[in-house]
Amino acid sequence: EATEDSYRAVTENIPKNFTAALQDPVWGAPARIEFDTIIVDTKAVVEINRDIAKSHIENGAEVLRMMPVYEAKIKNGQLVRKVRLVADGRFHLKHGNTYSPTPSREELYIILHIFAANDMEYYFIDEVRAFLNAKKRDKNITLARFSGDPKYYQIVNALYGMKTASADYQHVVADRLKSIGFTRLSMCNCIYIWHNDGNTVLVYDYVDDFIFGGNSNEITFSKLSEFRTIVRTTEPELNGPRILGMEIKRDRERRTIMLTMIERILDLSKQYPEAILKKRSVPMPKSGYLVKEYEIESLPANKKAVLDKHGIEKYMSIVGCLIWIQGVRMDIIFTVLYLSWNTKCPKQHHLSMAEYCIGYLYHTKEYPLVLGGPEE
Repeated sequence: EATEDSYRAVTENIPKNFTAALQDPVWGAPARIEFDTIIVDTKAVVEINRDIAKSHIENGAEVLRMMPVYEAKIKNGQLVRKVRLVADGRFHLKHGNTYSPTPSREELYIILHIFAANDMEYYFIDEVRAFLNAKKRDKNITLARFSGDPKYYQIVNALYGMKTASADYQHVVADRLKSIGFTRLSMCNCIYIWHNDGNTVLVYDYVDDFIFGGNSNEITFSKLSEFRTIVRTTEPELNGPRILGMEIKRDRERRTIMLTMIERILDLSKQYPEAILKKRSVPMPKSGYLVKEYEIESLPANKKAVLDKHGIEKYMSIVGCLIWIQGVRMDIIFTVLYLSWNTKCPKQHHLSMAEYCIGYLYHTKEYPLVLGGPEE
C-alpha cells in the first residue's frame, strides 16, 4: 500500500529531460504512454525533416519547448504516476485568436436549479485529452522540440499550454454539438439547447467537462450517447456527487440540489491548522471591520504591523482560496470583500481576520447553497 513516504521518494527522482524519462525505470511507462498519445494516437505533433524545419524557422516559425509535467498521487492506496507534455506557451507569440468563452458559476447554478425544480435527470462526462483532438486553426507554422531529442516536430493540433488551445477546442465543441442538433445560446456561449416534440435537452460546457440534462431521461441519454459516438469521454455519471470542486447532494422529495465545498474547506484548514482551533460563529467579528487609519493605529503594535514578504504571500494565498469558496458560500462575501480591499498593504490584523474566516468555514463546512424547490 502506498504511503506519503513512497510519494515523496517518487517525486524526488524526476528525470533531467524527457528523453531520459522515456527510459527511466520509474517514469518510463507513463512517459511513453504520453508520447504515444501525442505522436501516434492524436497526431497532435508530427515529425518533420530537419532541413524543412530550419527553413520554417528562417521564415519566422516559432519553436516551442515541450515540457513534461510529472504527477504522482496516492489513489485508493496505490501510487499512480502520470506524465503530461505541455507546450511552453510563454514563447507562443505568433498566433491567431485566443478568445474562448468560459461559463460563469451562476450559469451552472441556473442549470442545476432547472434540473432540481423540474426533477430532471442529468449526467456528467469529461472528454479524454480534449485539446489534443482539436485542430490548430491559425495558419502560422509552429514547431516543437522535446528536451534531449534532436528531432523537430510540427504542431498540428491544439496542445496544452498554447495560447490558442482553448479557443481551438471550443470551436470543435460547438461544431460537434451543432452537428447533432444543438443550438448555442446567444447570451450564454457555453450552454446549448435541443428541442423536439416537447422534449428538451440542455448541455453545460465547462472547457472539457459537460453536463447533459433534460425532461426525458431516455432522450437525454440518447443525445448524450450520440455525442459520445464522435468524441471519447469518461463513462456518464448519473446525478454525480461532485462537479468543479463542489459536492452535490440531491433531495428529490423537495426538488432541491445542495452544493457544498467541504473538501476544499478541509484542504484550506489543513494548510492553516492554527486557524481552526477556536469555534467561530460568524465570518468576521464586527470589531474586525476596521477601515479608518486611526482605527488601525489604535491596535496593539503586533496587530498593526505590516506583513513581511512571507506574510503577504500567506495572506494572498488565503484570500485567493476564499474568493473561490465564496462562489458557493455567499455568507462570506462581505468578509472576502474587506480582505480584498487590503491586499495592497496587508497588516497582521487583516491576516488574523483571514484566519478567523477559515475558522468559521471549518466549523460551518456543511452549510449548503440550496438550488431548486417547487414554484410556490
